[in-house]
Amino acid sequence: MVSRPQGVSAHESASTNNGDFDETMRKAKLGDKEAQFALGDMFQHAIGIIQDFKVAMDWYLKAADQGYTNAQNAIGFMHRHGRGVPQDFVTT
Repeated sequence: MVSRPQGVSAHESASTNNGDFDETMRKAKLGDKEAQFALGDMFQHAIGIIQDFKVAMDWYLKAADQGYTNAQNAIGFMHRHGRGVPQDFVTT
């Protein structure tokens, strides 16, 4: 589980420095759904890394597959706005 101070978003916590990014990536690869979501946010919003909507979507999908509702909402947003996927109001 990603530990962060109350009121700090997952992507803010993960992007504090490169070491935090590496730790979040390590946790995400081990299947931590919060870390996967945090990486999705980081790649979508270019927080400490180069923006990549397709990579963001991949991480959101991994978290959503584990039932993480924030990731499911992010996927809907990505489809609605055509970020990393063709714009699709039906899937949204």
